[in-house]
Amino acid sequence: MQNPMGLRKQRLLDSLRVQQLFRDVEDEEAWIREKEPIAASTNRGRDLIGVQNLIKKHQAVLAEMHNHEPHVLAVCQAGFQMADDGHFAADEVRKRIQALADHWAHLKEKAFQRKQDLEDSLQAHQYFADANEAESWIKEKEPLSGSVDYGKDEDSSEALLKKHEALMSDLEAFGSTIVALRDQAQSCPVRIVLFI
Repeated sequence: MQNPMGLRKQRLLDSLRVQQLFRDVEDEEAWIREKEPIAASTNRGRDLIGVQNLIKKHQAVLAEMHNHEPHVLAVCQAGFQMADDGHFAADEVRKRIQALADHWAHLKEKAFQRKQDLEDSLQAHQYFADANEAESWIKEKEPLSGSVDYGKDEDSSEALLKKHEALMSDLEAFGSTIVALRDQAQSCPVRIVLFI
């Protein structure tokens, strides 16, 4: 009588353990489902400030995932250990744990891709902001370079010559900005530059 009761008790304890594990798996799956839309978002920002804000939010999501990963790994480890110990539901345990591990890997993949997309978008928006600034500077200097005023007398001609020399000096200094913009454009991912 003692032996059948002991076996029944062990089966009930095993059943309790597997139900607790399945509840833990469901909790982790729910957490992953909650984070998935955030990690899979295609919003890359409309401007430089928008992208910077999205990057800050995504960094918070990545930190939250990093802090949560030990929970997922602990549930997976407990499940694999239970299956390796010959639990009566070993096949179902392995199946659910593998699904959890796959979903976790998929979430991490999406989060990494989003991080990369946001970095690409930041680079492109930074380029466009810098290019707009350079274009404004050029438009500001254009009237000076296209002027047909050569002065009415020696003093006015000399003043115009000094302005012209200052403009030439500014243009020479601005050349490094244009070179930097060219390099920045070449390093931008083509898909982003064409997309935006």
